[in-house]
Amino acid sequence: MISWFQNFIISLVILGIALILILPPEKVQADTVTVLIQVMSVCGDSVIEGDEQCEGIDLNGQTCQSIGYQSGDLACLGNCTFDTSGCVPFPSVTSPGGGGSHGYTPPLSAKVILRGRAYPDATLNILKYGQVIAISKVDSFGFFKEEIADIFEGTYIFGILAEDREGRKSVVVTFPISVLWGMTAVIDNIFIPPTISLSPIQAEKGEEIDISGEAFPGSDIQLFISPQNLIKETKTNSQGQWTYKLDTALLEEESYQVKAKAFFDEREETSFSQPFSFYIGPYVPLPLEPLPPAVCQGADLNFDDKVNLVDFSILLFWWGQEKIDYPYIDINRDGKIDIIDFSIMMYWWTG
Repeated sequence: MISWFQNFIISLVILGIALILILPPEKVQADTVTVLIQVMSVCGDSVIEGDEQCEGIDLNGQTCQSIGYQSGDLACLGNCTFDTSGCVPFPSVTSPGGGGSHGYTPPLSAKVILRGRAYPDATLNILKYGQVIAISKVDSFGFFKEEIADIFEGTYIFGILAEDREGRKSVVVTFPISVLWGMTAVIDNIFIPPTISLSPIQAEKGEEIDISGEAFPGSDIQLFISPQNLIKETKTNSQGQWTYKLDTALLEEESYQVKAKAFFDEREETSFSQPFSFYIGPYVPLPLEPLPPAVCQGADLNFDDKVNLVDFSILLFWWGQEKIDYPYIDINRDGKIDIIDFSIMMYWWTG
């Protein structure tokens, strides 16, 4: 948009050219006429131009945060420069090392540090809102530390999915957290639930079933077997591996479900592993029907007796995937994770 002042300058230039054209040649003393047009910025014409930072309510897309403040409301002064009186600066931090107080401005971005224990040499998938943002390895002792840098101020749901050396996967452990500009948030003492597998999944009465998995080395493992509410115990070795041979002689011929939990130093415990079903009885050459979900008609995906953002994050991780490692995540059992599963989850939502 051309201002009135620019129109005035252009009009003068056109008038000058017209006078040159109509004057007799002898009146023109130079062979060449040079016209210099300099468009000057005019504050108050609602157009940002020249060295103007802003015009009225037009801040040229800038905010307090974009020009180096922590938060607040940016405005424009009458001379078309920024009014930062409504902006909140970062706190001044005293520089270590003496020599007086020297303030500096912390970086605009924040970061999150995740620290804890899993299984030696396991692979960790770091998730944000159910999507993988980083992949890292656990050390040979079972400890891990992962740093998520350059994130903006806000509330996030981070998660960890661990995969042991045999390719078995844990349930997703999630952590809702809010961060501020320049803040470093540390989520410590994370204890990843054990992995679990069993063989065979169908056994005759009296036959042993091998149940195994991995957890943090030195952990005590408890196996919870339903519907008879049996608890069996074992322990991990120095490599984090654990096994248990289940004697089925004392069990009735029916379908069962088993899940595991790890304990450490009698003070810390994990959430449950994913559950596995098995059947005791004569061989039946038909697919086994999964046991009815323990709670919430299958929408409680991490088995904590609630249906909330944690379950939604797990659902998002498997959204649209054709190969689903854990059948119970497919809430309506149609072979895919889609809007129907989401609708069922919303029906059972507890918050």
